[in-house]
Amino acid sequence: YQRRVHGGGAVGLSFYLATTIAAAMYILGAVETINVGFVDLQPIFGSLAAQIVGLLLAVVMSFIVFIGVKVVAMVGPVFLLAVIVGITLMWAGCFSGFAIQEGVIFSMFTDSQLLANLGPGWSPQENMATMYGLFFPSVTGIMAGANRSAALAQPSRSIPIGTIAAITITSLVYILNIFILGSVASREKLINKTSLIVADVAFPHPMVVQIAVLLSTVGAGLQSLTGAPRLLQAIVKDNIFPVFNFLSEDPSREPRKTLLCTVLIVMLAILPGNLDTTTPIVTMFFLLFYMFTNGACLVLCYLRPPHFRPDFRYYSWLTSLLGLVLCLALMFIINKLAALGAIIFATLVYVYIGKKGEDHDWGDGVRDVRLQNVRRTLLTLDGYGPFHFKMWRPNILALIRITCSRSYDDVRVEEAGILGFVEQLKKGRGMNIIGTILLDETQDLDSVEFREAVTNHIQKDLLLPAFIEVVGGKDLSDSASCLVQIAGIGRYQPNLVIMGFPQRWETKQDTRDMFLSTLNTCDRLHKASCIFCPTASYPLAQDQGRLIHLWWKPHGGGLIVLLPLLLSMHKVWRKAKITVFTIVGSTTDSLSVENKVRQLFKELRFKCDVRTVEFGEKFQTFMYPRTMMANEGKKLSEETANARIKGKSLQEAKAERAKEWSKLPSQFGDTDEPEDGPPTAANLDLDTASRLNEVVLAKSGAADLVIFNLPRYNRNADNENFMRYITILTNGFPSFAMVKDGGREVTTSFF
Repeated sequence: YQRRVHGGGAVGLSFYLATTIAAAMYILGAVETINVGFVDLQPIFGSLAAQIVGLLLAVVMSFIVFIGVKVVAMVGPVFLLAVIVGITLMWAGCFSGFAIQEGVIFSMFTDSQLLANLGPGWSPQENMATMYGLFFPSVTGIMAGANRSAALAQPSRSIPIGTIAAITITSLVYILNIFILGSVASREKLINKTSLIVADVAFPHPMVVQIAVLLSTVGAGLQSLTGAPRLLQAIVKDNIFPVFNFLSEDPSREPRKTLLCTVLIVMLAILPGNLDTTTPIVTMFFLLFYMFTNGACLVLCYLRPPHFRPDFRYYSWLTSLLGLVLCLALMFIINKLAALGAIIFATLVYVYIGKKGEDHDWGDGVRDVRLQNVRRTLLTLDGYGPFHFKMWRPNILALIRITCSRSYDDVRVEEAGILGFVEQLKKGRGMNIIGTILLDETQDLDSVEFREAVTNHIQKDLLLPAFIEVVGGKDLSDSASCLVQIAGIGRYQPNLVIMGFPQRWETKQDTRDMFLSTLNTCDRLHKASCIFCPTASYPLAQDQGRLIHLWWKPHGGGLIVLLPLLLSMHKVWRKAKITVFTIVGSTTDSLSVENKVRQLFKELRFKCDVRTVEFGEKFQTFMYPRTMMANEGKKLSEETANARIKGKSLQEAKAERAKEWSKLPSQFGDTDEPEDGPPTAANLDLDTASRLNEVVLAKSGAADLVIFNLPRYNRNADNENFMRYITILTNGFPSFAMVKDGGREVTTSFF
């Protein structure tokens, strides 16, 4: 699975800029060494002496790097030797008192100035933060070993040992220099900018250390100019920044285009001509890089993935967290605006990569964190038992036919209208699962590749937030039943299965069997089912005057009421007019029923028009409305409570309540059930379906969506009669949805 490396790209570019601007800092340091220790550049080049000499030095150093990294590697030991010799001679001068000057340089043994220099004494506009910003680049070489890991025989062993040894040695040198120089020089001498204090105290002559300082700054600059182009070359190779594609070149050769780009950035950083200006910028980018590095280590310590097995054991998530917090805090302590600018820069890079960068299979720590949080949350929810019916929301499993080319680049959804219907129910904020079946006869398609191709098409091309489930098998019915049973995880499973109606069921027995098998499975698992059949003109775009017609049978469940409510929250249906039709028999007081239904929907906070439709004869349980069950149930609860107060036992109160409840349908007219009970697939009358079709078409023929109850189906009855009943009932309908609830969907009349 590939995704864009947002964070890694931001880290890499931050490190590249830090290394590049550090080269400019080292060059300006060399210019300052020349100006202070060798020759005054002001009379020669004027007020722009630092800029001119710095640019010239950058060109010369770039030419050396252009010749090849081997040249830089050859002169590297010379620069290291110069640093060692310079430090040694400076220490020799301090310990021997070779350069003692009255009132300026003192003997560290007989006239130490250490106590006088220990306390703070800031110059104007200087403080701890500015000094830290100047000093921090001196300790930014800790990644040198990691940057050369490819050239190490045992990087897992050499990098920790080398890095710790380097940090220990340099820290000791820095601390010793602080105490030694603080002992031999006055405060005024230490803060002067007219000479190099390390050269003034050196043995046998200041010029020796000045040369060593110059060589060390030039060497550091060469190292930065050597490493930065290769960092940019690696970034360009990964194609995470398409804007840098013009810099692409063969990674096996010396970088040329990226070197030119790096030199241009270095020259821009030299233009201010002030070391005090450039150094804090380098500090910001290095702190940003170290913050990201600590964050990555913190995430790995938290996740403990199997591949995270470092040989170096002396680490902790606490040290990573401390490093992250310190880096962030120091950024704002040094310079608030610069810190904010660096963070905004990294954020913009992150967003840019997310929109334009190429996908890579590099792993994603953030995604793993989310996965672990989801796992813990699901385990916690699973331990609380079944979800309460008042918290019901549609977790949808949509069964859709999807085909794909052998190259997996052409995915076709054969029932796109169902996807549109699922997308319009998104305000229910439930889980969406798109389920499809890959039959064994398609041997040329790999199920894993097929799933990835479908996922990319559904989520990225169609922008539908849904999970994809693919089940393979030899039989459509068994595969669909398996899909309904296994979709989801733990108690977080789909509670509503949406599928289409097989229009050619008479000639395609496998699709008919799958349809009936799915209904049976949903019934056994107490899942709601919705048969959705869109027309070619099904609304997928916002428009005025949309019409939703709901043919309501309350004892069919609460889902049929919830669906238009959820649809009305979507922009396509936001201004739709919802009309509720209730069918009554010819002997029923239709006006009384209409008023009671309207009152009930008012209590449900359901804005709709209510109408009753006479069917013309005594109408049986299949469609008779028990509209007042909710209201009368509330009254009976109160009466039961009053009965207990009057001295009746709980059993007597329950019996009386049950007796009264059984009389509720009589309020709507003569609606007694037939002797053979509710109608099933065995006794569904096709003539009744034809007459119902005429009634619905007369009222809802111009509607954009018709919602009604799915006829009651008995899995042991005549399947062909059931399929024919639906076919006759829905003949000529506009887009329609037939709904059968699962028993836990409710619509409450209270907040």
